Amino acid sequence: MARQEEEVLKVAPYLQRLLRHWLAVCLVLLTTCTTAIVISYSYSSAIPALDSSRKAAVSPYAPSVDPRNDDVSEDLQPDGQNLSQRFPQSVGEMNSGRDGDPDNRFMQEQALVQLRRKKTMRDACRRQPLIKQEERYAARFFILKKSKILYCALPKTGTTNWKRVFMVLEGFRPNVENVSFLDANVNNGFKEVPHSSLLRQILNLNTYTRFVQVRHPFARLISAYRNKISGEATRSGQDPKFTDISLHIVRKYRRGAEGEDFNPETLRVTWDEWIQYLTDPTELSRFDPHWREMYKLCLPCRVNYDVVGKLETVESDSKFLLNYLDLKQLRFPTSRPLFHHGIDREDKELLEHYFGNMSTRNLQRLYNIYKLDFELFGYKTKPVL
Repeated sequence: MARQEEEVLKVAPYLQRLLRHWLAVCLVLLTTCTTAIVISYSYSSAIPALDSSRKAAVSPYAPSVDPRNDDVSEDLQPDGQNLSQRFPQSVGEMNSGRDGDPDNRFMQEQALVQLRRKKTMRDACRRQPLIKQEERYAARFFILKKSKILYCALPKTGTTNWKRVFMVLEGFRPNVENVSFLDANVNNGFKEVPHSSLLRQILNLNTYTRFVQVRHPFARLISAYRNKISGEATRSGQDPKFTDISLHIVRKYRRGAEGEDFNPETLRVTWDEWIQYLTDPTELSRFDPHWREMYKLCLPCRVNYDVVGKLETVESDSKFLLNYLDLKQLRFPTSRPLFHHGIDREDKELLEHYFGNMSTRNLQRLYNIYKLDFELFGYKTKPVL
């Protein structure tokens, strides 16, 4: 018995060392696994997840992809899908009739444009993982049940004409020519998304085409100023809320606004006063949707848009969307046929007129406010900056 106890005592130190060794190994493994889980969770939380559910394709059009071309590489392809998966008709079948079908060529070219725009948005979202997504603006989204479209209506980007088109698609009007401005914006019959929880449910639907149209951020500010702010406060048809905003701007930024010479009946907000208002940090949270940052209204880092249109290229973009939906008989109503290097000529002239003499300081302050709109939607500051 004594001998057995002696042998046990000899082995005990070895067993203790072995036990400590295995405990140390287990502790290292546990720490490594925990760290990996934390990093994975932090990474997935930091980068906004794009909705991966995709609708059954409603268009046969797919651009041919040359893997040697960096501009149309696999990185351009949405949601990890290759183009033959995104569009059910094979690329080879599409290419076989490409040379003889102008519509076919047009759709393939425009599909590549869309892929590039969406890649630009995804890249910007990854660079800015903490972009604020204001779901309180869910009412900017319209549900078009008949045509299966989820449309984010950004003010001052051509929304009135798109609403005319959608009223025809939904069967509310026989043609776009019969749709007045009032009908398009007030009596359109569209169902708005009433709250953010319903919006989140809709974004998971795989049967709707998600569409948004944007515009050069500074051109949009000019349009808002000319259409909503710069005119006489009491002009016929002016929304009272814009009259109130105009009065607020003048009283806050104009010297002697409350003096004897101040006449609110003939009020005109100057461009300089408008810029002071836009760059005033105390006013940012109260911006009206007509000049609020586009990314805050249409959630580009949360909504995986199928089609991203631009007002500057509305003719080709509208043709693409309507053909994409197999609605070739419809045409977008536009009186802006002339374009110049990606910026509509009228907008380019207005940009030069309003921004040409602006101080560098004010230009930079204004750009900093709308910087994410420039980056997300691929706009350049030239010829302004």
